[in-house]
Amino acid sequence: PEGYHLRAANGSVLIEASDPRGLFYGAQTLSQLVSTDAGARSVPNVEITDAPRFKWRGLLIDEGRHFFGKQALFKIIDEMAAYKLNVLKLHLTDYQGWRIEIPAYPKLTEVGSLVDGKPRYFSTAEMQEIVKYAADRHIMVVPEIEMPGHAGAAARAYPEYFDKDGGAFNPANPKTYD
Repeated sequence: PEGYHLRAANGSVLIEASDPRGLFYGAQTLSQLVSTDAGARSVPNVEITDAPRFKWRGLLIDEGRHFFGKQALFKIIDEMAAYKLNVLKLHLTDYQGWRIEIPAYPKLTEVGSLVDGKPRYFSTAEMQEIVKYAADRHIMVVPEIEMPGHAGAAARAYPEYFDKDGGAFNPANPKTYD
């Protein structure tokens, strides 16, 4: 899976792949080989056989602590595709902020996402766009929503589910489980 064979010689290029992901990675390699010396585009004569060594080749982006936003993620996803990385792990919750909209719990973004008084989070629609954009480049998005740790932003939004100091979910409170 994901392997390809690229051959460029005598002005022609052939990419053979075992699946669409391999074809995509072969095309990424081809784009990296294109030279624009003296204003003309050319590809050197090469023969490349490539396949990933590891099934998961990923990158972690910590949006919980440092919110970058959708456009920055699109650029990162494009770079990941160029390097044939296939898993984007998004750290979406931490003490500093809750970064994903959960319609059933609006205070998570109304209170828990604030940075300098402004909300900083991904709406449901934006998250769907990010997932689709990544999938179009054969990248799987893995959301990281940690519980019970990394829940400071959730504690600010819903203190009734946490212990007295707001440091951890209160397991003795039945509403915590709801």
